[in-house]
Amino acid sequence: MAESRFMNEMTNGWNPLVAYNQLAHLPPKINLGDKELNENLERCIEALKSLTKEFHSIPNPSIISNVNILKESQASSKIENIITTGDSLYKALLKANFEEEKDPVKKVFNYRTALYESYQHIAKGGFLDRELITHIATTINGFPTEIRQNRSNFIIEGDVRVIDTPPDSADIVNSLLFNLFEYYNDKISEDTHPLIKMAIAHHQFESIHPFMDANGRTGRILNLLYLVKREVIEEPILLTSDVIDRSRNTYEMELLNIRKTNRWEDWINYMLRVVFASAFQTTSKIYEIKKQMNRVNQLLASVGINDNKRSLVIEVIFYKLYFKIKNIRNILTKGESKKMFYILTINKILSKDNINEETIYVNTPMYHLLNASNNIIKANHSRET
Repeated sequence: MAESRFMNEMTNGWNPLVAYNQLAHLPPKINLGDKELNENLERCIEALKSLTKEFHSIPNPSIISNVNILKESQASSKIENIITTGDSLYKALLKANFEEEKDPVKKVFNYRTALYESYQHIAKGGFLDRELITHIATTINGFPTEIRQNRSNFIIEGDVRVIDTPPDSADIVNSLLFNLFEYYNDKISEDTHPLIKMAIAHHQFESIHPFMDANGRTGRILNLLYLVKREVIEEPILLTSDVIDRSRNTYEMELLNIRKTNRWEDWINYMLRVVFASAFQTTSKIYEIKKQMNRVNQLLASVGINDNKRSLVIEVIFYKLYFKIKNIRNILTKGESKKMFYILTINKILSKDNINEETIYVNTPMYHLLNASNNIIKANHSRET
């Protein structure tokens, strides 16, 4: 059985154990009239419109940006077997120095920094280029990371089986990257929707695998940056890594199938389903967050806290999730703080915890919402096995 599978993988001149130096430049030939592709594209466009509308319905959209960037960082790191809990991450946010954190938590915050800094670069009109991806990979890894120069790399399944060997020639890698950046920055004339181009570019980046480490995480950041640059989304709030992690077998299978079949449509359809599920999931969570914010607003009003102070309190407990008493006492009087903690605690909005014997408060419903399983992903991945 293993020998048969190995022989099948050697079709079309591709051998997973040999460097694939014949990787073609972009753009590839795609059937843009593919019915399934166009249906998935239309679903994505509508889902992203709904997401944008819901995002702007929040009084302070940065609340969503903050929690989603952290969740995306956690999920993308999890794909690389860097496992952290929501509790450890939110508690770390209360500290000023992430260098003191244990390695998995530190790696997640490295990713968060890379995503945030690269988003700021794009928001200011910057390009996706060699310098940017090197900065992203270096920030993720926590040490200087350069593009491979005549060094082999391997993509391994389950730490056991080599499933692909990227190009190993420095000249070929550099040529492919130059072509990829031309494609990313729309210097190659082509009338293709940005969501389709994102899927193509992601496949190409992962096929090139330019670094010895952090390729997957860098590639997933590039997906969000490209969609921001092309104004498909305004901020990197799509939780695409969470969806990819829950359909990882399909992700890896479709990545490799292009080598065997040279058919891009299946891969693009998979990535469009990822975007749709991510948009649906994020929109649903924003809606639930709004409901929670309205409930807290009503509870605070019931104990006589005025409009302006209610707004500031809500920002603290939804932006931070885990916060200290001093964060609230900068806003409320001692008497108002006592009323706030009482009404929100008896209504199970806030619960107590501690860090180094210091009392902290947790926005419990928000914590559970952000860490809940997302059953919608399976429901919308009709091809997932």
